[in-house]
Amino acid sequence: MRIGVFGGTFDPIHWGHLVLAETVRDQAGLSEVLFVPTAVPPHKEAGAALPIRHRLEMTRLAIAGQQGFRLSDIEASSDAVSYSVETLDQLAAQYPNGTALRFIAGADQLEEIETWKDYRRLLAQYGLYVVGRVGSHEERLLERHGRSVVAISMPLIEVSSTDVRRRVADGRSIRFLVPPAVEEYIARHRLYSKPDR
Repeated sequence: MRIGVFGGTFDPIHWGHLVLAETVRDQAGLSEVLFVPTAVPPHKEAGAALPIRHRLEMTRLAIAGQQGFRLSDIEASSDAVSYSVETLDQLAAQYPNGTALRFIAGADQLEEIETWKDYRRLLAQYGLYVVGRVGSHEERLLERHGRSVVAISMPLIEVSSTDVRRRVADGRSIRFLVPPAVEEYIARHRLYSKPDR
């Protein structure tokens, strides 16, 4: 069994995340993609993201009924910074021997891979699917890390969580940027809205 582990802040999850996950699942022939919302991201300021309960629920709503997608709350109960390699270790202990776990990351994240905790062990023990536009710098990293990094090509989708949050704060539409259930959840809980809205 081969599983792609897709960690992220998902603040909020959007169609770009879902297309990325499906592209990897399809091209790599994965049994499933496991979505792992990060409780405390190591590369962001504390408190910068919505509480994990909202991000978990939006992710659950976004992938509901989608074959090959599953949600993990493995990082949700921790107040500590979440490191990808430690999450992979915990997940590996939950699956039977012979299960291959590989982390999923965007090509932009590959630039900072060498700042990740125990990145050499992560690459050697688990490996990485890198998705998106690969430039010359990323090409050198792919060559350096060999078979432990697999490049996956996907269509360019110009959607970002930052843009979704900004649009909500400005009172603009996010229709077709996030799944309808996520759009409804954001509106119902008044997430990302300015206080006077």
